[in-house]
Amino acid sequence: MIADELFRQMGIPVPVYSEATIVTPDGMEWAERYVPGGFHPTHIGDMYHDGRYEIVHKLGWGSFATVWLARDNKEGRYVALKIHAADAFENSQDGRAYVSTLLDEFVINGPNGQHLCIVSKAAGCSVWDQKNETLARYSPKTARAISAQLLLGLDYIHACGVVHADLHEKNIVFQFPIFQQVTSNSELYETVDKPRIEPLRRMDRCPISDEEARHLPRYFVYPPYKIFAEADKIVDPKILIVDFGASFSQGQGKLEDLKCCRTHLPIEAFFEKDEPISPAVDVWEAGCTIYDILGKQRLFLKLVDSMVDILGVLPKRWWDRWEWRSDSFNEDGSPKGDMHSESLPMQIQYLRSEYAPATLEYSPEEFASLEKLLRAMLAYETSERITISEALQSEWMVRWALPAIKEAL
Repeated sequence: MIADELFRQMGIPVPVYSEATIVTPDGMEWAERYVPGGFHPTHIGDMYHDGRYEIVHKLGWGSFATVWLARDNKEGRYVALKIHAADAFENSQDGRAYVSTLLDEFVINGPNGQHLCIVSKAAGCSVWDQKNETLARYSPKTARAISAQLLLGLDYIHACGVVHADLHEKNIVFQFPIFQQVTSNSELYETVDKPRIEPLRRMDRCPISDEEARHLPRYFVYPPYKIFAEADKIVDPKILIVDFGASFSQGQGKLEDLKCCRTHLPIEAFFEKDEPISPAVDVWEAGCTIYDILGKQRLFLKLVDSMVDILGVLPKRWWDRWEWRSDSFNEDGSPKGDMHSESLPMQIQYLRSEYAPATLEYSPEEFASLEKLLRAMLAYETSERITISEALQSEWMVRWALPAIKEAL
């Protein structure tokens, strides 16, 4: 199963499946994670931190946490409450406006272990979810604005001495002003609808035992659908970079410690696992993410194979060590057999689509500028990779992306 491979990559014990396994509804967090060491069973109305935070809705979930909309009864505001899995707890300038800030933190002791809870400003859905839920692309102006805000926020993060190390569309969320405007739960539910719940059931449809129930929530909760607008209808995006659970202080940690998604893993992490983590990791991940934001699919779906196909032959010290190179490539780096080369200019051309007429706005001049930026951000050698500050001064940023922020205001 796909989930099993994901569990292995993340260092999570692979569950044993049986007829008694709880069924995971489509679009919901893995039921298999509600075990000792996993997610904390959470319900609408639950109170945390001595009654300060009341769970009122679900915002989303990830591999190592669930995220809830909570009412801060002390400050009279709505916040995002991220409840980490117990195993995560055990292992654990201008751009400032685009970076999530910590409001509070505390620990929950539950039936599945200890869970670190992070409180931050309540926001909407992720850039990934917005696009995939509505099956639409962002308009060029919106995609440019999101990309510019991403680099501005990342420049601030690096100035603080931090490497995010897990940049992708799911860790970029849209700010949702409604959460700051409503003052009561009834007003909130009039705006985003009441929570929709899904009862738990076993695959064999037999009753859930008391022992099983002790580690499970009583029901699943769907995020409010009204926080999703059609991606191509968004005209004034304002984002937040979130989820610093896999981040490092600059100079700390090794490349083998990275937990970012495989398609965004920088090339050096495949060959130099003992090297220290540096801001160059974020530059590579940001380059991949900008392509994601502008288009519909990821740039390096086949990992190293895709990198060689799109960016060219690896440095000799890596090429000679890459044991799978002969499966797809000749020694000169040309593709074997019926494979056809997918160069970076070709990948960028795919960003234009007659099925998304707004994308026809992209000009050859802009694409040439974008290619130059992505090549600099995706340089194989970290010493040749530009910094985020330098990326912000690139032609594509100065002429197309940064002005899009002002146009959206």
